[in-house]
Amino acid sequence: MRKYGFDSIELCDLIYKCQNKNKEAITLAINKFMPLVKKYAYFLGYQDAQQDIIVLFLEIINKIPIQKFDQNRKNELTLSYISKSMKNGYITLSKKKRLKDLYIEDVIPENLAVADKVELGLIRDALKQLTSLQRRVIYLKYHYGYKDSEISSILHTSRQAVNQTKLRALKTLKSIIKQKDLQQ
Repeated sequence: MRKYGFDSIELCDLIYKCQNKNKEAITLAINKFMPLVKKYAYFLGYQDAQQDIIVLFLEIINKIPIQKFDQNRKNELTLSYISKSMKNGYITLSKKKRLKDLYIEDVIPENLAVADKVELGLIRDALKQLTSLQRRVIYLKYHYGYKDSEISSILHTSRQAVNQTKLRALKTLKSIIKQKDLQQ
């Protein structure tokens, strides 16, 4: 097994040393897996992405249950565990980044007619009156097209809570827009 430049015994030995807080082993492990770290940092595309991926990598290293792996396939399973955990961690970080990037202005295009901009202005004002959670659910549902079950995974809540939040938000939006229409 020569992937990432490891011999058969070297990888497990390195992981054991990392789990025992050996600084030289930790530095070596980071350097050996730097191509994978850089790959996911590039995909994330923000300034501190590489540091976030390195922290993720170190958390993964500390959680690897090497003693539970089959002795004959220990290195193969360890590499697979690291690769899959890094991919899952990248997905989680990218979803968090997407949530941070949710702004009302992103939803409203710039090249609209004046009448459309007035209507969208009403919607923008109505969206600003929602709670942060309600706004997130509405954006994830209607702007990004996520299903309620996917939103529940992203927000770490139940599907029923997402549905209730969505219904409350839509009811609030409807009443705010009706109120503004009556005023005009």
